[in-house]
Amino acid sequence: MFKSRLKYTFIAIAIIALLQLFINMYLSYQFKNNPLSESLQNRINEKEKELQYLAFKYYKIKTKIPLFITGKMNDKLFGLTSLEKNGNLKIYLNKNRMQENIDYMIDDVFAHEYAHAVMFLRKLYTKKDDGHSLEWQKTCLNLGGQKCNRFVKHQDIVFEKMKF
Repeated sequence: MFKSRLKYTFIAIAIIALLQLFINMYLSYQFKNNPLSESLQNRINEKEKELQYLAFKYYKIKTKIPLFITGKMNDKLFGLTSLEKNGNLKIYLNKNRMQENIDYMIDDVFAHEYAHAVMFLRKLYTKKDDGHSLEWQKTCLNLGGQKCNRFVKHQDIVFEKMKF
């Protein structure tokens, strides 16, 4: 009797685990292959307005910097700020990494990349420390970045996910 119950319990747990796996795979596929939801797009737009306001408040910069959310970036990168030869700035956020922790991407990575753009516009960008100088860090903090680290600390993403 006990062995029979144990067997059925194990089968039930295995079925539930497989269902959860398929649901997660489906949601991941949907996120990667469809446009961002309207609510997520609104959050990004609000953050962009906030960053523009802070850039003007602290640095008198009133430039709209194009933002691209793409799934074609190297998965090691969360974001990238690009200064092209013609002087145009672009900010890229990695859509694939966004799925891991949307709050971290919007609140920290976007501010991080916007700080690089502000440094380019102020002509203070330096290759020293890969553009993560003390002045950049101060700029990132002024723009509302909470974790203005040189590189992503993966425990930040995990701990951020655990917030309730």
